[in-house]
Amino acid sequence: MPTYSVIPLVRAAAAQDSLSGIQQMLRVVTDEMRGWGTLIWMASAGSDVERGTGRLFVLAYWVSDERVLVWHEISFDSMAGRVLKSGKPDQARAGDERIAKPTPKLILDSKTQRFCLAPMQMADGSRAVLEVHKVEDEEFTPAEVLFLEQMAAVLPVLYANLADRVGVKLINDVDEICRQADPTNPHRANKKIVDRVNQAFSSLEVSMFLRGLDDEPGVYSLVAYQKTWLGP
Repeated sequence: MPTYSVIPLVRAAAAQDSLSGIQQMLRVVTDEMRGWGTLIWMASAGSDVERGTGRLFVLAYWVSDERVLVWHEISFDSMAGRVLKSGKPDQARAGDERIAKPTPKLILDSKTQRFCLAPMQMADGSRAVLEVHKVEDEEFTPAEVLFLEQMAAVLPVLYANLADRVGVKLINDVDEICRQADPTNPHRANKKIVDRVNQAFSSLEVSMFLRGLDDEPGVYSLVAYQKTWLGP
């Protein structure tokens, strides 16, 4: 009988230094659940969970096939929506009538056969769902469902801790860049700051609005550096 432990997840979280590290945390969840991929569903701003109005979107994910892109949203009339509202874990098989309509592209592209979901409470109080996919037609055991529920309880705490560590380090790094900045070439320091912010948050674009001392009031120059987005 397999043994289950959240220690690998805790270790993976401790090793991350940017918010994109949540992908590696989800990779551990996938491996521990013997799955194909794992994602986090979040309710979009303005959604009413109890009334079932609004949409759910993918906050973060890890899948074992990089050719499969996870970029979609679903309504609350779905398995994820049901788990979010009930607050209880559940699982389903491909073709289950409770799956969102039309069937999410992820399920079609990955040929998912089974998936298991557990509710999560994020550190800021928002509600989410942790979902693991299997491409094998193999039911999740009661022990696996319970273990996913345990990881869903631990993951938000680990992610909040990671966000705190990333924020503190970012502040310290920016302070150090400013202390070492060459006053005759401030744009070099600006680029270092922007690059550091981009690294920490893995954002699509970071822009810095600056006001020069010799500029007229209300006149600002824009310095922007864009990270290439490889998404759809």
